[in-house]
Amino acid sequence: MHRTNSIDYNIIISGRAVHVLEDGSEQEAGPGDVVVQRGTNHRWENRTNDWVRWVSVLVEATPVEVNGKVLGPYTEGIDEHP
Repeated sequence: MHRTNSIDYNIIISGRAVHVLEDGSEQEAGPGDVVVQRGTNHRWENRTNDWVRWVSVLVEATPVEVNGKVLGPYTEGIDEHP
């Protein structure tokens, strides 16, 4: 999972992807779907054998603050993938 200090606009062009949040909730997205998020700890999964193509636009944003604690970027696991 990862989190960035940005507002992310993800537009699915083809295929299907599952957007998974830190609490385990999942939302499947397909062609024409748009997922907008800000500072959420998340990952994307392709649970099919088909390609998924999407466009992401990230706009810099201030870090998210929860109960007085500033949440910075989080990239656990990203460096493990080639």
